[in-house]
Amino acid sequence: MEKAFSEVQAYHGSIEIQSTNEEGETTIQAKMEVWADQKGRYYVKGNEGFNSGVITVNNGDKKWQLNPESQQIHILPTFPDTYPFTFELGNEINDITAALSTEIIGEDMIAGRSATILEVSPKGGEPYKVWIDMKRICR
Repeated sequence: MEKAFSEVQAYHGSIEIQSTNEEGETTIQAKMEVWADQKGRYYVKGNEGFNSGVITVNNGDKKWQLNPESQQIHILPTFPDTYPFTFELGNEINDITAALSTEIIGEDMIAGRSATILEVSPKGGEPYKVWIDMKRICR
């Protein structure tokens, strides 16, 4: 993954954050759309759940958050970044590499492409799942 990601200049994707209780009931906490690049610049739009409709942008020089509901724009400090979005791909690859364990638990189709599902058990955190396009990584 590290090698494949080193060739990526920028990426766009969707993030869905879910929680599952002890009875196996799953609840969507948030859905976000993300554009990001290797230089740490990003655009994140909350599509569902917490921060729904809120747009956060960091262009490397300035950072702001737009809340259409309150019709307010908040200027935020660029560094240190107090709002790293939930799933920054480069950091995630580093975290997976340092995880207590990773296990392939299945396959799925995402946007018409085959994906391998990994369950990651990070140090000091709850296990989570990541869908990976192995054809892109193992070329």
